[in-house]
Amino acid sequence: MKIGKLLRETRLVAGLTQTEMAAGAISESFYSKVERGVHNIDADTLVEVLKANHINPVQFFSRTLDGPMQESPHKKSILDAGFMVKKIVRSANKRDLEKLGQLKKEIDQAEEQGKPYYIWISYVLELMTTWITHSTDDISEPVKKKIKHLYKGDNWGFINYEYLGMAFIALTPEQVLNFSHTAYQSYEKTQKIP
Repeated sequence: MKIGKLLRETRLVAGLTQTEMAAGAISESFYSKVERGVHNIDADTLVEVLKANHINPVQFFSRTLDGPMQESPHKKSILDAGFMVKKIVRSANKRDLEKLGQLKKEIDQAEEQGKPYYIWISYVLELMTTWITHSTDDISEPVKKKIKHLYKGDNWGFINYEYLGMAFIALTPEQVLNFSHTAYQSYEKTQKIP
């Protein structure tokens, strides 16, 4: 598959305009020409566009091969999950509870069909809903467990800090203080800060 065609398919699945997909890395005009195969795009710029849109470059490039990279037959692809997160965040930024409800139904249907999204998709959806409603009433037990698991772990990396940042929405000020302290202690251990 050609890069331009793949960019177009990826953009349409993500629900983005050409301007949004270009992400300020290139002009909309140039981006449009890349999609149509009129111009080529260099690798560095392509990766910049993909990263700006939270698209995993490895997943993107795997689709240029004869077949997709082997993924779990029991889960949605990482690319699908990335698009779902983007839809959730976009809806949350617009404070669109109706759209978030539709996305929840889509996530539930995927589960019923035996091809669920990864647990962190529900985590993001529930916490974004909490952020809009200012209520923690609808946070499920699995998401509560994931939040508790975060601060008990000692494997702190970028993703865990990102998840923790989202979790602050659902926590009391005392819990935020405890989580922050625990996370910093773990960080000190891994970075060997005196």
